[in-house]
Amino acid sequence: MIESNQNNEITNIEFKPTRTIKFSSDINAKTIAYILKFALNYSEDTDLLSDGFTHDRENNKYNLNLKLNYGTHLIKYEDNFIQLIYKKESEMLATADDLRCYETLQLGGLIQQNLLDFVEAARSSNANPDRNDKLICRILKQGGMWGILCKLSKRSDKTLFMDVDLEEIFQNIQTFFDDEDDYVEHGVPFKMNFLFHGIPGTGKTSLIYTIASHFNFDIAFLNITRDLDDNTFTRAVTNLPDNSILVLEDIDALFVERDSKCGVSFSTVLNVLDGMTKKHKLLTFLTTNYKDRLDSALKRSGRIDYELEFSYATKKQTKAMYSYFFNDGLDEFLKFTKKMKYTTSDLHKFLFKYRKCENIMNHTDEFVELLNKNAESAPDHFYI
Repeated sequence: MIESNQNNEITNIEFKPTRTIKFSSDINAKTIAYILKFALNYSEDTDLLSDGFTHDRENNKYNLNLKLNYGTHLIKYEDNFIQLIYKKESEMLATADDLRCYETLQLGGLIQQNLLDFVEAARSSNANPDRNDKLICRILKQGGMWGILCKLSKRSDKTLFMDVDLEEIFQNIQTFFDDEDDYVEHGVPFKMNFLFHGIPGTGKTSLIYTIASHFNFDIAFLNITRDLDDNTFTRAVTNLPDNSILVLEDIDALFVERDSKCGVSFSTVLNVLDGMTKKHKLLTFLTTNYKDRLDSALKRSGRIDYELEFSYATKKQTKAMYSYFFNDGLDEFLKFTKKMKYTTSDLHKFLFKYRKCENIMNHTDEFVELLNKNAESAPDHFYI
C-alpha cells in the first residue's frame, strides 16, 4: 500500500511492482547515469552520490555532479510510482586500464509504458548535453561482452578538416533515423553501413568520432582477429548498447586471414551487416587501407550505403587547418608544401606542436623529418 499526504510526499512504502526493466553497467553505463541524474528531479532523498565535477567554461566554475545513492528508491512520475533499485555488485568489471564496480539498476512499476516513458524522458533530458559531456569508447572483451576503453570529450566539427560535405552526411544520417517507420513498414533492414577506405592517417577515425559526437552516440571498436569466432562476433553485435556506432577496423584483415583459419566467416559478417543477425537501428563503419582486398560481395550496392575515399591532404585542407592555428604566413606555408605529399594526421601533428611559435617556417625541417619517419614506419592507426 502507498499513501501520499497533501504535499504529494510518499509517507508509506509497501510497493510491489509488476513490471521491471533492468540495466547493467557493462552495457548500459550511460543510460544508468542518465536515469540516476534525471530521477533526482522526483526524489526527496538527501543521501546522494557524486561522480565528480563538470567544468562550466562559460561561467568559469565547477558544478558537482549528483545522482541517487545505492539502494531502493521510490519516486512518482506522471502520477505513477516507480521503484529504483541501484546496486553495486561484488563482481568487478575489467576495462583496458582499470577495474570498475559492476552495477545494476532495476526500474519497477505497475504500468510498463510509464517505465518506458520515464527512461525516454531521462534520455531526452540528456539529448543535448553540454560540451563537457563524454562519449564512451568500447572494445570487445572475451566472451563477446563489451568493456569501456575510455571516455572522450565530444569533438566539434570545426576541428575536422576534410574535403567532404559534413552537413550532408549529418543530414543523411538524420533522415535515416527519421524514416524508421518506413523501413519497418516495407520490410527493409533498418541499418546504415559506411565504407571508409584510403591511406592511413587521413581522418577515417576522426570523421567517425565527429559523427558520434554530433549524434551523441558511443563508439564500439571491433577488430577481426584469429581469436574471434562466429558465435562471439554475433553475440558482440547483439549485445551492443543502443545508440552506439559499430566500427569494424581494418576489415580487409578478414580476407587476408581467410586462408589462415580466421575464426570469423565472411558469411557471418554479411549477416551482421544486413542479414538475419543484423541489429536494428545500427550505424556500422567499415575501415580499410586496402579497398582492393575486399570481396566484391561486401562492396555491392545495397550492402554499403555510403562510401568515402580518404587520401593525402589537399590544398583546401591545408589552408583550412593552417588558418585554424595561425593568422599570418599562409602563402609562404602553401608554397613550402606545394609539391609535398602528407596526410592530415601529419599536418595536424606538426601545426599543433608549433601553434604558439612566432614563425612556424623556422621549423619546416622537422616537418620533412616527420614525413620521412612516417613513410618508413607506415603506421596503421589514425589520429583522433
